[in-house]
Amino acid sequence: MNFITVLLIFLALVLALAISYYFYFYKTTFPKDKVFKQLFILRTLTFFLIALFFINPKIKKNLYTIEKPTLILAVDQSKSISYLKESENIKLAYSSLKADKKLSDKFNIQHFAFGDKIRATDTLKFDDNQTIIYDAIDHLNKLNSKNSALIILSDGNQTNGNDYQYFKAKFPIYTLVAGDTALYADLKINQLNLNDFTFTGNHFPVEAFLQYDGKGAVNTTFKVTENGKLLYSQTL
Repeated sequence: MNFITVLLIFLALVLALAISYYFYFYKTTFPKDKVFKQLFILRTLTFFLIALFFINPKIKKNLYTIEKPTLILAVDQSKSISYLKESENIKLAYSSLKADKKLSDKFNIQHFAFGDKIRATDTLKFDDNQTIIYDAIDHLNKLNSKNSALIILSDGNQTNGNDYQYFKAKFPIYTLVAGDTALYADLKINQLNLNDFTFTGNHFPVEAFLQYDGKGAVNTTFKVTENGKLLYSQTL
């Protein structure tokens, strides 16, 4: 409450006392016994509460709480971790982060595992058939606020989903990568479109989408063959 509101409440109390005194002590000749004084107090409270109703004071109370930022630990659970013989290294790194008292004192730590899908857990099995890093980051980005940070423990080999390298998260992302981190040039047929059914001897169109992952220029030849016979060739 501000000063003016406090002043109005004080004046309302003084006015209620003055009016009650006028009616019960100044104008009346009734004996001033115990009941009389009780009525005086009740009348004073009545006038005061009516005045408060019109003043309508508002009490504001500010509460402040200290909320620790969130640290998310997301561990890759795909079979490729075991295949690369990196499961023990991942477990060791994850255990070190969990046992770090400085981290637990400073952050509210959340534990997630991802592979085919993401789930909240701190049990490591490395038995998922796929690694979908993009979906894991997207899920955690929607689940948490800007006052968070994400640590991903993975081999970095995504087998399905969108390219996570271009995902714009609202919090910083840090990675602990296990295994071979070198990038190799990769040229592949990303998509092939053609009719599922056709008559024997008929000609039909084939649409091929080629994808190249690498930094330097490459020279190669795209060929379409049937039973060893070359049907189409193009130098790329």
